[in-house]
Amino acid sequence: MVRYDLADAIDYYTDISAKLGTRFESDFVETLNRLENTPQHYFNLENGFRRINLSEFPYMLLYKIEEEFSAVKVFGVFHQHSNPSFVKRRIRGR
Repeated sequence: MVRYDLADAIDYYTDISAKLGTRFESDFVETLNRLENTPQHYFNLENGFRRINLSEFPYMLLYKIEEEFSAVKVFGVFHQHSNPSFVKRRIRGR
């Protein structure tokens, strides 16, 4: 699902401008780097889920820290104005 979320967002911005699509992708990678370095620093939602916002674009990553694997699992890439019920369904349906 995350791949589709990301591809949809990149396609959206690329349709506007190839340069904008590239900037979105770079912002996404930068956000993953920040997340990797300080996963517990970002907003705690519910049931262990957290979110981190991209710096330049109105998107967020929904993730969970998996302590037993010393890893972070990303569950979605969402526009910040996404319907909250859609995001909650994604959390429940993981």
